[in-house]
Amino acid sequence: MNYIFIIIITLLIIFWVINDLFRFFEFFNAGICTTSDGTYGNYYNNKCNPFSDSSAPSSNRTYIDGTNGNDGTWSDITYSSTSTSTSTNTNTNTNTNTNTNTNTNTNAGTDKLEIGESLTVNQFLISPNQIYKAIMQDDGNFVIYNNVTNPIWNTETSISQSQGNYVLTISNTGNIIINKDNSTIYTSPNSSQNSSENYILKLENNGNLVIYDGSTYIWSTIFGDKDTCINNNLEGTVCKSRNPNSNNFGLKSITACTGDDLGKSKFECAESWFNQKDYINATKVTPCINKSIDFNEACKIFQPINETIKDNGYNMNSIGAKEVLYGKNGGCYDSSGNVDLNKARVVCDYNYKTNMTKLNHVPNNYDYNVFTKCMNIKDNFNNECKVLLDKSDKVYADINGYDCLPGFGRAKCIDLEKPINRTNSMKKFIKDANINYL
Repeated sequence: MNYIFIIIITLLIIFWVINDLFRFFEFFNAGICTTSDGTYGNYYNNKCNPFSDSSAPSSNRTYIDGTNGNDGTWSDITYSSTSTSTSTNTNTNTNTNTNTNTNTNTNAGTDKLEIGESLTVNQFLISPNQIYKAIMQDDGNFVIYNNVTNPIWNTETSISQSQGNYVLTISNTGNIIINKDNSTIYTSPNSSQNSSENYILKLENNGNLVIYDGSTYIWSTIFGDKDTCINNNLEGTVCKSRNPNSNNFGLKSITACTGDDLGKSKFECAESWFNQKDYINATKVTPCINKSIDFNEACKIFQPINETIKDNGYNMNSIGAKEVLYGKNGGCYDSSGNVDLNKARVVCDYNYKTNMTKLNHVPNNYDYNVFTKCMNIKDNFNNECKVLLDKSDKVYADINGYDCLPGFGRAKCIDLEKPINRTNSMKKFIKDANINYL
């Protein structure tokens, strides 16, 4: 009999422990979710329950009530009040259902919002990786949450004790607009005011909320625009983030901020600018490539021959590396924004090679290696060398056609008066030139 009693007591204890474990995991997993009618709610008891259900685990109440500023959870959110009211939450859900069902221009629940679409109270954008949500709350605040629990950015438009019909749109001037009862309470600070019907608001996988004009970056919550003061540690990622579809944008200027933004900077990015130096007029600038690659060969790959180039007498061997920009000088950073010293960007040109072996270059004296462009073989190469060397005489043009098309040639310009350790073959050229042998 005693054994039966002990077994019964043991089973009751096991049942009690298991029940508590289920309650613990249920509490632990409680969080924000979308109810069957499209509104926001709390997840517990293996289903999505409206915010008005006061039986939800108190530490995971997730909604900020706009009528009285009620915040049932996220006590670390400093831009909302912490008073509570269950009846107010009920009213909020009623308003939310009305907005959700009647707004036909809404793109809620996707990662982007286009012109003509809107977010009303409790509607949201969600990043493709499902980690970030940008929610139009009923207190007037538009908030981006990480894992739906940690706010990382907000419009600072929370209006305590002020429930209203808040609507978020993107304007045809590229701004995020929040209206309350048809009155504007927020406009994003981006400087672009060009009228376009192609603006898109997009929530990306890193939590960055970006405004694009088609595929062109305009502004974002993390990287702003050229007039936005942002953290200095973003220097290595700002240009790539603002121009994700191009490898040819770099830093044009960096301006230190002052006042409340002391320690931050304004970063302006531009095409063919790297480390605040202009390479716009270069024939070609490669992307960042491994520094072990033959740079002259890389130029051939990244700048193929076209008809215009052929008309000027150039062939595949004409182009070469004029300058190599290592690491920061070439705007080469890794995915974390650190300078990548294993990569370099190459400035390519048809009129310059660092090592034109077929044209008898002077070793270790590359500043002396001045070459003409590929010219018609009937042209006066000597006059061209005078221009390049800025001399009226005492100039010798060593003509070869190895890297030009048939009928064209390139000359190496030799300053006959410049003291330099010349090769024997070049000494012969100079001697021949001085006796007018040619």
